[in-house]
Amino acid sequence: MSDTTGTIVAVDFAPSTKLPDGSSVPTELLLQHQPRAIYVKLDDVNLEFLPPSVCAAHALAGFSETSDMCKCHAGLVKLTPHTVCWRFVSSDGFAVNVQRTGFPIQPEKACSLYALQGTTTDPGLITHFDVPKRAGADIRFLIVYVLLSRVRNLKSLLSVNLSDSIREVIESGPPDGLVGEFERIFADKLAATSRKAETARQALGWN
Repeated sequence: MSDTTGTIVAVDFAPSTKLPDGSSVPTELLLQHQPRAIYVKLDDVNLEFLPPSVCAAHALAGFSETSDMCKCHAGLVKLTPHTVCWRFVSSDGFAVNVQRTGFPIQPEKACSLYALQGTTTDPGLITHFDVPKRAGADIRFLIVYVLLSRVRNLKSLLSVNLSDSIREVIESGPPDGLVGEFERIFADKLAATSRKAETARQALGWN
């Protein structure tokens, strides 16, 4: 269900939702803890991923299609927290164990840098220039390049955290190592394309 849109319809918080005096725990306090599950109604999906809810009158007989109290849950999915662990090691030997737990969801209009590859963001883009501090010069340039090149014009781009360091990346241009690697990989292809273009131009009689 990658890139599927939907609406959060319910959140399953931890069992303890009551204070010692019996009053309900404020929502802002509940949100400080990881929910057990999130229920999402997928857009334009009618498949039933979850079992139906059976009313009290049909508890023994089971779900009844003729009962107004028994409910189906078309397009509803249950999402649970997912934990990923990895070890990050930088080029200078710094190492740290990382553990991240979260739900595989994000706001519909938000996306990661990698999801923007090869796309045009119409009608525009709000971009956060949060470049990793340990990223090398070539990676920093590629990040900035992708963010700046996804819109049709700069009027369609709203920048956040556009600092002097980002300006330096833009004004410095692509690193020599990146340019050399591009030349190594595509030099033959560029030359062959130029020859084919010249042959086609002569065949068409274009001056």
